[in-house]
Amino acid sequence: MVQKLLFFTFLLISGLSVSGQELNFSVSVQAPNLNVIDPRVITIMENQIQEFLNTTKWTNDDFAPEERIQGNLLIAITNDDNSNNFSADLTIQSIRPIFNSTQKTTLLNYKDEISFTYIENQPIRNSEEKFFDNLSSILTFYAYMIIGMDYDTFSKYGGEKYFNIVNNMILSLPSNVQLSSGWSPADGNRKRSKYWMVENLLSPRMKGYREAMYTYHRKGLDVMHEDPSKGKAIVLSTLKSIQRANQSYPNSMIIQMFSDSKHDEVIQIFLVAERPEKNIVYNIMVEVDPYRTATFSTLRK
Repeated sequence: MVQKLLFFTFLLISGLSVSGQELNFSVSVQAPNLNVIDPRVITIMENQIQEFLNTTKWTNDDFAPEERIQGNLLIAITNDDNSNNFSADLTIQSIRPIFNSTQKTTLLNYKDEISFTYIENQPIRNSEEKFFDNLSSILTFYAYMIIGMDYDTFSKYGGEKYFNIVNNMILSLPSNVQLSSGWSPADGNRKRSKYWMVENLLSPRMKGYREAMYTYHRKGLDVMHEDPSKGKAIVLSTLKSIQRANQSYPNSMIIQMFSDSKHDEVIQIFLVAERPEKNIVYNIMVEVDPYRTATFSTLRK
């Protein structure tokens, strides 16, 4: 993974080994409103999920500890039918460092409604090629999705392989599973489901969006430290590309996900910009995410 290694060349100079797993996630499983679940089961589930995500080797690339993709996963159990069947809200966030900076940027900030069966100490397995159970498939899906989104920010279409992996996963799910827990094209409000997340990313209409993700991060945020004006201008150009992608594919899930993850960051970048530039950013962001018009109005002050 040449692009990411550029960020950590000091490791090569010092002769340190560059190897290891890709993810470094903090996991929390909670059941705040339920009294029927044995707390011990919750703790075991939490530990198993964290171990699964962080010790599985997801790619053929080598990662130094400093390169591992940081993130957080919260599973808040909302229902337990007392038969090892659970409903839950899954909130997942992945984070990318900004080059030569102590700052970080959020790549994914998403909430999913899931259902799964879990028996104490049941194995959680990589489900890239075979369906074992819904929990394993959900976690495998998000692991590859996060890796793909991260790779897309270091090279153009760098995540293509991993988006195809999750697409093939969905297509090969048993029919009864495809129709449950956000796997189906019929699931979700405003086309928000795992199916549409992948469909959007692989759609030819979203090529411009994915190019913008590379440019936004690698040529925009990553140069802010040495040339803030240049970095800001590049970020603005990518917002225009995202606007065009939104016009090409109206109400797409992935554009909404961009705003979910980036709206505060975009505001902070342009908060001290000149008035004409602020107005351009405001108009773009309100067009792609009208639900946050009040939030983006900060740029009009």
